[in-house]
Amino acid sequence: MIGLVRREDAPAFWNGEITRLAIVAEELSSFIRNDRTRKQALAQEERRSLGNDLHDSIAQKLNGVVLQTEAAQARLETGSTVTGEDLAKIGESARQTLKEMRLFIYQMKPVDLEHKGLVAALTDGWPRWRGGQI
Repeated sequence: MIGLVRREDAPAFWNGEITRLAIVAEELSSFIRNDRTRKQALAQEERRSLGNDLHDSIAQKLNGVVLQTEAAQARLETGSTVTGEDLAKIGESARQTLKEMRLFIYQMKPVDLEHKGLVAALTDGWPRWRGGQI
């Protein structure tokens, strides 16, 4: 029974125990700081990557739609004709860009495989994919 009963006048922790607890606390604190820093760096890299993806695809296509529209407007202002084919090209470019944007957003959504399961996740997504909604 030696060591199992604490005397009233004995300290709650011995100096060696306090030192070990302080070391463990510092190690845990360091681990938490490093983990936060790593997560922040990953989030920043992901934001940069998304920005590049948006600029390289969607923004460029939207710029093309704007340029086509401005060219058609300039032709109208100078008295030139704008054909239905010109407007159809603008509309097709806009629809294609919208489709790419929907696909981009859809790809960013996490698939809830854990709760739904693979079959349910595919069943939910397939009609939208097949119908061209994404």
